[in-house]
Amino acid sequence: MYTQHEKEIREIMKHTDCPKDFSCYKSGFQNICKAKNFGVESVIECLEDNPQECGFAHPYGHLHFCRCPLRNFVEQKFSAETGSSRR
Repeated sequence: MYTQHEKEIREIMKHTDCPKDFSCYKSGFQNICKAKNFGVESVIECLEDNPQECGFAHPYGHLHFCRCPLRNFVEQKFSAETGSSRR
């Protein structure tokens, strides 16, 4: 499914320093962190067990928001196309 967005994905990757070496992309997005879409563009909640270990997790109260541009793009595109969030 993600191949139709390949150009956009590569552009995001070009401008993103990923500490996980884009393992989500390399796995065809099968190995992607858990997140919850709030229905607001570019705002997703990190649902990983230890979000504080991720450089893209931004704490806000008892929640952590994901600031990874690629993860946000994938969440917005996949949930819009499939009608569900990838958790």
